[in-house]
Amino acid sequence: MTIICEHCKRNIHDTERLLEFDGDVFCTDCFSERVEIYYRIGDDEGWLSESETEEYTYEEYIQRIDDFDSDLFNRQTGGQNNEI
Repeated sequence: MTIICEHCKRNIHDTERLLEFDGDVFCTDCFSERVEIYYRIGDDEGWLSESETEEYTYEEYIQRIDDFDSDLFNRQTGGQNNEI
């Protein structure tokens, strides 16, 4: 049996992986793979995709908060320190 890639039109060999989508078949040279991670909080029914969330180490999160506080202070004061 001959299976032809819909995109590049080459024969897909029997040792290759292939992707089938909506009736069309694509060879490994023509598709990219990305794993999407989903998170669930506790026993909630809903799932959050990684595009909706950010995962940090403790140190990264502390740095993020420090950076945010510094940026907020600079926006509110124009970067001027009014302490005596």
